[in-house]
Amino acid sequence: MLQAFEAFPKDYYTGINAACRSLLAGERETAAQLAERVQKIVGDKPVPDDYWKTATVAEVQLLQGKVDTATTLYQAAVLIAPLDYGSHQSTSDQAKPDP
Repeated sequence: MLQAFEAFPKDYYTGINAACRSLLAGERETAAQLAERVQKIVGDKPVPDDYWKTATVAEVQLLQGKVDTATTLYQAAVLIAPLDYGSHQSTSDQAKPDP
């Protein structure tokens, strides 16, 4: 994923996946750096009419340890697409820590 993000540095989806994988691999510093790069792409506020970009903004905050901010942004994402239950479940699954 990191190579893909390096090849396509404006692709926030690839970037957030690289950040999450880095965190899961125990590479906290790399994950934080990647999250910061993704934040430069997506910002730090809800994106009107864009569930997935708003969920990514939330995920960046979560990776940075800003749980309250992430929660607020995840709620904003749900309000953007209130009936998109599959996306809500996918986002929830991704945000949960591994046991």
